[in-house]
Amino acid sequence: MKRPFLVIGGTMLTVLFLLNGAEIRAMSVAFWAALVAFCFSLLFKDCRRDKTLPTAFLCVMLSVCLLGIAEHNATRKIKTFADESYIVSGTLCDLPYQQNGRYYYPIKTDFIEGEKVKIKVRLVSSEPLDLEPHDRVTAKLHLFALGAKSKNPSVQTQYKAKGFLLGASLHAEQARIVKGEENSLFSCILNLRHRLALEIERNLPAPENGVLAAMSLGTSRTLSKEVQQQFRSAGVSHLLVVSGLHLSIYSGILMLCLEKMRLHRKQRALIGLALTACITVLTGGAPSVMRAACMLSVLFLADLFSREADALNSLGIALFLMLLINPFAAKSLSLLLSSLATLGILLFAKPIERALLPKIKRCKPHKVLHGFLSFCISTFAVTTAVTICTLPVQMLAFGTFTLFALLANFLLVPLAGMVLLFTVLGAFFALFSLHALSTACFFPAFYLAKYMIFITAQIAKLPFAVVPVSDTLPKILLGVSFLALAILCLLPFSKERFLKPMAGALAVLFLLGNLLSFGWNRAQLQIFPMETKKGMCVLLHTGSENILLSSAVDNYADYEICAILYTYGAKELDAVFVPTEEPKAMSLLHKVSAQYPIKTLYVPQESKQTALPKAETVKPLEKEVLHSANGKLTLLFYRQNGVNYAEINFGQFRALLSFSKENNFKGDGATLFMTAEPIPKQGFEPKAFSHVLLCGKENEADFLSLYTENLYTLSQNPMLVLTAQEDGTLQFKNRR
Repeated sequence: MKRPFLVIGGTMLTVLFLLNGAEIRAMSVAFWAALVAFCFSLLFKDCRRDKTLPTAFLCVMLSVCLLGIAEHNATRKIKTFADESYIVSGTLCDLPYQQNGRYYYPIKTDFIEGEKVKIKVRLVSSEPLDLEPHDRVTAKLHLFALGAKSKNPSVQTQYKAKGFLLGASLHAEQARIVKGEENSLFSCILNLRHRLALEIERNLPAPENGVLAAMSLGTSRTLSKEVQQQFRSAGVSHLLVVSGLHLSIYSGILMLCLEKMRLHRKQRALIGLALTACITVLTGGAPSVMRAACMLSVLFLADLFSREADALNSLGIALFLMLLINPFAAKSLSLLLSSLATLGILLFAKPIERALLPKIKRCKPHKVLHGFLSFCISTFAVTTAVTICTLPVQMLAFGTFTLFALLANFLLVPLAGMVLLFTVLGAFFALFSLHALSTACFFPAFYLAKYMIFITAQIAKLPFAVVPVSDTLPKILLGVSFLALAILCLLPFSKERFLKPMAGALAVLFLLGNLLSFGWNRAQLQIFPMETKKGMCVLLHTGSENILLSSAVDNYADYEICAILYTYGAKELDAVFVPTEEPKAMSLLHKVSAQYPIKTLYVPQESKQTALPKAETVKPLEKEVLHSANGKLTLLFYRQNGVNYAEINFGQFRALLSFSKENNFKGDGATLFMTAEPIPKQGFEPKAFSHVLLCGKENEADFLSLYTENLYTLSQNPMLVLTAQEDGTLQFKNRR
């Protein structure tokens, strides 16, 4: 066994990822199956000599035990503190952030009801608190289990992966904040991060300051949603989150400076270990950063003890240590992407580079041109290797893949080192009032950020920039591709001649299959009914057009709307119909329009213009007829007997969306009726409709007795997708 720690770390990551959130029975089966397999493997001499299989089976048993203990401890803490009120005292364990109009404060408790208890709690407040890293906050809080009420079980697992079990709501007047009481090393580093972020925000204009603060320090307080969306659509959103890439750049700059100082190898290793720990805290300590920090620590320790470190073994050690401390971290998306990206670089970057470099040497270019082309090939090789290894996780987690991610990474990733160096130096100089030096550093950082925003905006506008893969066909093609490559690798004959052509053919097949599936879906009408706590939304998607009918007044509905728009590669909203004057409904649309510009906004005549979200055109909501660009979809919006109706026509498919008489949606929801017959213009007869989709609670009593067989209650399944065919048929399926 050449790399034991890679086997240990990789096995633990795989097992914990699969078993996180599983029932105790599944964990028991996995444990006993691994024990039987371990004993069986010892019967074979080759297995005993190689030790790979026995080690892997032992790691499976260890992983199950660690996960069981972690689940037990988490459940015990939740049962002890959740759904009760306590006097809690603690300090910030990360920088506060603002999201969806609320303020979040991650704290680590020192005392609960006077007893010393260390646990992470996420505080949420409707108003900002004057709370900084050196301060201590004390308040009476009603604690609750994070993600316990979510219909998606993975939400609670994601909180556990970040180390948070409990949350609490807090009003500013309830908190007692003591300034400057906490002076630990951690709080000092966290305070330095806070002050550096403030200097970046003060000295540079938006949106460039948000991009630079996010890239260098991992703070997204001033990062606009529009820019975030552009980076995500271009496939370079990882640049806005401090990850192993950033820590590697910082450590590379650090080691270059230490080498210039001509320090001894062991002295450099000691300084490197200390500064790696400081940089990890300074950049937020995300799982991907912790992974890179562990790998760098292994490399520095190897230098310290005059040993040679193996990169793949270092990756395995990093995974082993992180999962030993927190088994829930296996579900962390950042850790998965970071680990797979590192594995891709170590395994595939050099072979790709070696395959392309000889082609340059044959051309015999000038020395300067040769150096530039070599740099481009090296960048392309690293980007390709990372993309190949992270693609499965990206597809499963986001349901999309970005077609131009290779191009965007090739254009932007090489500049990340300069951006980080100039930004951090400028912030440090500004912190010590060295304005001339800070201006000299901020100047190139500002224009590099401007260039990044411009490139991502242009790439995000390209057609098919984001290709959805939420359907079954792309997932089948991906599975077949990996299975075919695995079978080829296991065949006994020489396979080097067939491996490259087969990999290329499977990649082309996968790409074409996704594009065909995407094109087929674009020809249909996708209906997304989304019930919220107050009101509802219906999003219509066909071709490249997106139409939103919204009376939702829930603060969190914009997440679901934007997620669907992103999945289908939307760039804007072509039309938005709002049948209510509720201020919260307008506030929701303000958040949506920050990411997806609105072309035409239809609102009631009496709506106040000052409260409306930004749109190219604003029209009064009377009797409106809207035709899609491809001519297939017609939307008729009208008011009759005090009720607003939206009639949907798509080929032979007919549907009617009726809004409440009060027009305010305070809990009564809306009802969507579908029929293959034309909808009557005079009067409204529910018996004429073949399908009823009921949204909301209060409407249920009115129609339940009429439609017991063909009734679908969306409140039980808010992720439902309705696909309308031109022949009038309708398909129901879950979006996730």
